Amino acid sequence: MKGLFVILLFGMFIALGCVQPQVPPTDGPNATNITEEIFCDALTPCEVGECYKFEDKDTPICWEGDPCSRCASGECILLESYPPQVRCVLEEVPGDEFCGWSTNGACSSDSECVTGGCSGQVCQSTSEEPVATTCEWRNCYDASKYGLSCGCVVGECKWN
Repeated sequence: MKGLFVILLFGMFIALGCVQPQVPPTDGPNATNITEEIFCDALTPCEVGECYKFEDKDTPICWEGDPCSRCASGECILLESYPPQVRCVLEEVPGDEFCGWSTNGACSSDSECVTGGCSGQVCQSTSEEPVATTCEWRNCYDASKYGLSCGCVVGECKWN
């Protein structure tokens, strides 16, 4: 009985070893783009490519090539950290106008007004709690591009 079990087990190993997994085609009309995401960090460096933390991923992954190519706009900002955090630049707002905003917090001088939000798109009073925003970058958040600064205008913090 033991001998039969060993022969049966041996036969299963041989049979399973002969079965090859189905691999999707990489060219032709039924081609698929196979991209295996490989986790990385300081203790697990990438064998190929560089380690990046993308906004839409919970963990950093290895990426070969320009990390901005993963963004819809093709543009990104790399935040200095390890691994570098990739923040995609969103498409421009129609009309290419400044798209930051103000809390209109109370002030008596420009020194009582500061920029806030993750991308510096909010003008607010130093007496207010910091404003929490999502962390993406749009070119229309760049106040200097539009000649604006955060300051006190008639007792309220506003872009001017």
